[in-house]
Amino acid sequence: MAGTWPGDSLSAMAPTFRLEGVFSVLPTAFDDGGGLDLDGTAALVRAHVAAGVTGLTSLGVMGEAAELSETERAEVLSTVLAAADGRPVVVGVTGPTRDIVSDRAIAAAEAGVAGVMVSPTATLPLRDAVGAAAAQGLPIVIQDFPAGSGVRLSADDLVAAANAEPLVAGVKAEAPPTSGTVQTLRRDRPDLGAVGGLGGLFLIDELRAGATGTMTGLAVPEQLVAIVRDFASDPAAAERRWTALLPLIRLEAFPPFNLAARKEVWRLRGVIGSAHCRLADARIDDRARDDVRRALDQALAAAGMLGVTSGALAGR
Repeated sequence: MAGTWPGDSLSAMAPTFRLEGVFSVLPTAFDDGGGLDLDGTAALVRAHVAAGVTGLTSLGVMGEAAELSETERAEVLSTVLAAADGRPVVVGVTGPTRDIVSDRAIAAAEAGVAGVMVSPTATLPLRDAVGAAAAQGLPIVIQDFPAGSGVRLSADDLVAAANAEPLVAGVKAEAPPTSGTVQTLRRDRPDLGAVGGLGGLFLIDELRAGATGTMTGLAVPEQLVAIVRDFASDPAAAERRWTALLPLIRLEAFPPFNLAARKEVWRLRGVIGSAHCRLADARIDDRARDDVRRALDQALAAAGMLGVTSGALAGR
């Protein structure tokens, strides 16, 4: 049974969107010198829209949000919203203090996002992080990502957080084994969205546990869309499709190389001009670049798709 927080309640103040389908986590595009490439970020958004995603997540861990100034965050978010073609956008507001989280939530509300995503940190417990994110009345996605936050939570902790704050719309479970967390969330709070991330590494397990979709940034989002869409009617076919992606998923699974690999895929697909990362040690050498291209070609061929720079995703 989930633990409780003081003041637990489920009021009429409910989230305005449901966390389901594929919410793709966007990288932030930079030029080779490390400056913002807003045209590249807009192209990434258009590529995801063309792939059929349900929504978009901006300024998350894989968007290198920690490497951006507050002014740059505002520029990126404005660019994403302008290119989103009506898709709901969730923006990361995680920070080390209540004031920073609250200020980011205010900026998100003023920009017109659909919701915010927040994680506890070493200096800001889950209760305070969620409370600060809720100040603007936006729906909240709680991110459970101990590899990034350094904070370990139980499934019961997450249920208790959702019970305490009615603005919580869902949870992004990224603490393996993610399927157990998803199953607990779906059992105890079936009204919430429960999704995984981690590049789709555990996607099939999560769907079998009742996940409402996924929130991740794998650079073949059209395949994620197909897997989530098809799982309800043909789980075996969805799993075969997921299995064909594993050579690519494995390259996007281990930080910080995963970010460099993900951006290299988008560069190969002709969507961004540079795979530059600001994140320390997120680098890719010529040998690894060849590995990424081979894995991408294999994944696309298995899916019956064309070469790496083909199709609607290629144009900027």
